[in-house]
Amino acid sequence: MKIALIFFYILIFQMSNCFAQLSDFEQQEFIKVEDSLLKIAPRVFFSKKESYRFESNKNLLSYWSSILQNEKSFSFPFDSLINKKYFCFNFS
Repeated sequence: MKIALIFFYILIFQMSNCFAQLSDFEQQEFIKVEDSLLKIAPRVFFSKKESYRFESNKNLLSYWSSILQNEKSFSFPFDSLINKKYFCFNFS
C-alpha cells in the first residue's frame, strides 16, 4: 500500500510540473510579446505629446490585459521588462 501511495504522489508531482512548464512554442510567443511591449513602452514614457503618451498607454494596458488572460503568462519571467529603468517593479 505504501508503495502505491508513494507512486501516486510522484505521479501527481510530475503531472503538476508538466503543466507548469512552457513549451518551446509558448516561450517563443512570449518572447515576441515581450519584444512588442518593449517597443510600446518608450512611447508611453517618452513621447513629447501627452495625447501620444495617453494613446500608447491605452495600447500597452490593452496588450498586457490580453497577455495575462493566458494563464501560462505567469510562468514566463519577462526579464527584459524588469531590466528597463522605466518599468518600476518592486518585488520586495
